[in-house]
Amino acid sequence: MFFKSIKYALIGVVLFASANANAKIEQFTDYFSGTFSQDSMIDYFDFTGQSTFSNGNASLNTNHEIISLFPDFYYAGGSFTRADSTGAFSGRFDFQTTLPDYENQFAPNVFPIYGIFSTDNLFNFNTPNTNLGAYKYAYATGEMKGFIDSNSNYTNFTIDWTVVTPVQLSPVPEPNSAWLFGLGLLCLAGLSRKSAAL
Repeated sequence: MFFKSIKYALIGVVLFASANANAKIEQFTDYFSGTFSQDSMIDYFDFTGQSTFSNGNASLNTNHEIISLFPDFYYAGGSFTRADSTGAFSGRFDFQTTLPDYENQFAPNVFPIYGIFSTDNLFNFNTPNTNLGAYKYAYATGEMKGFIDSNSNYTNFTIDWTVVTPVQLSPVPEPNSAWLFGLGLLCLAGLSRKSAAL
């Protein structure tokens, strides 16, 4: 019974390692500037809107809600879709002002912002993204940093992305996968002989 437990554990390790060996990780930075629009007013400080940002290589579309209480607080959050010539991925985002001693560090009416962008599927490669391309089934997370002008809601920001996509399985096993699989088979064979001898 003990050796059977080890056997199944090794199978799990081999399968897990093989799955991880077929994931591609990309890291890159986007720069955008523009306005998070305030198309409709919910109440005096609360708005909804849609915006499109472009940097020549990629576009970022947002559907968002904004709470604006300058100079003390600014929050925006909602859904986004990022697209380029490779494909697209979608998810949720939110960001807000960060307020250190801004009166001495930053220009008047300009405040630092910080936030997170993240896809919804959380490594669930079985749930395809609606847009085809290399980013199909992608999981992405992005750290947003930038500045916003309180007079016009004009933003300048970057997003540092980490994107994970599955790699198409090749007919011939990759070296890492082959070694892992072979090692697992050798271990299983050794355990089978040992258990047969007992």
